[in-house]
Amino acid sequence: MSSPYKKPSLIMIKQKILYLDGVRGLASFIVVIHHFLLAFYPAHLTGNAHETNLGNGALELFFSKSPFNVFIGGNFAVCIFFVLSGYVLSYKLFEKSNDYILFYSIKRYFRLFLPVAFSILLAHLLLKLSFNYSGEVGIMAKSDWWFKSFWSGNPTTSFLFESLLYKVFFNQDTFYNTAIWSIGIELIGSYLLFIMLSINHLSRNNISLSILGMFLVFFIGDYPYYCCFFGGLIVKQLGENTNAKLRESLVKYSTLLFALGIYLGSFPISEQYQGYFYSQIHSIFKLKSPVGYHIFGSILFLGGLVFNENIQKIFSGKLLVFLGKISFSLYLLHSLVLVTWASFFFLFLNPKIGYHLAFLSSLASSIVLLLFLSDLMTKYIDEPSMKFSDTISNWIHSRILKLKNKENSNT
Repeated sequence: MSSPYKKPSLIMIKQKILYLDGVRGLASFIVVIHHFLLAFYPAHLTGNAHETNLGNGALELFFSKSPFNVFIGGNFAVCIFFVLSGYVLSYKLFEKSNDYILFYSIKRYFRLFLPVAFSILLAHLLLKLSFNYSGEVGIMAKSDWWFKSFWSGNPTTSFLFESLLYKVFFNQDTFYNTAIWSIGIELIGSYLLFIMLSINHLSRNNISLSILGMFLVFFIGDYPYYCCFFGGLIVKQLGENTNAKLRESLVKYSTLLFALGIYLGSFPISEQYQGYFYSQIHSIFKLKSPVGYHIFGSILFLGGLVFNENIQKIFSGKLLVFLGKISFSLYLLHSLVLVTWASFFFLFLNPKIGYHLAFLSSLASSIVLLLFLSDLMTKYIDEPSMKFSDTISNWIHSRILKLKNKENSNT
């Protein structure tokens, strides 16, 4: 019996990029909804009865502890970003030389830096113009513990440059943009992946090393999110495995893996598991934080996805692929729109049409604005930054290779 799993042809590679873009687009949209609800209806996520805004709060509290919260699970969505990065980078570099990995290591910083720098400069300008209404909304929505602190203070020019040069990437500083806590993890996680890829090349892509690295990071390191990058590599290595029975099993159980990934990804951030959908599994694994369930859920999610063509088709639709195309810009801009336009428009409408209609109107107008601005940023900032990162990385890489060749010729 022949295996139903086939290695991708050029046509399949194009299709694969489409559905991965679709996943990225959906994840970025979930992050947007997550932050909007955290600002206006925080109990949906925190499970705190003192933060409810809908009637007696029963619906919000149920939602926060049910599998439905996967639709607004921003942390799970970010874990999916990390796993996708690990998978896509591994896909590009799996059979490349270590010199090629060096080129990508140089490129990675500049690829992330320019769009992030643009979002920080824009946030600095808006802050200086005092276009910030999060404090008023935070008090009214009972999310002041989080939302009220946005853009508090008067940053100096030196603080701006410190944020641009190192605070965002190495201190996870979120003063200008609450969403960019993940950027430093993205950068360092990519470098850890590059190191593991180099080691795997020397050991003929030993999947055991990747699994060992993933669990070492999870149980020893302070930042378990780095496991996601190793998880993406492991999924890629499983796809390259020549064992026909293993591949057939992965295809056969891919739907189950996908569903289990979503279930773990919906694990509540409120950590109040008893009596709901998660107490049994938590009593078995007893992970320190819901983040652990989100990490392993995102890896299973991707594992089920890449071995199931039917699920891939769901994420290959035009709308999701478009969101995937603008996903980085959408991710970087949505907090700025939330603090400024969304909050301003809500405060303007609230006395006229009430809290809930004002929120829905604010959300709808913000999404339209975000799609427009994200498309512009993708065309004029993000895509040029990719070309620039290629150019400068090629230049630096060529200089390094020349130095290496010169040293070799001298010896």
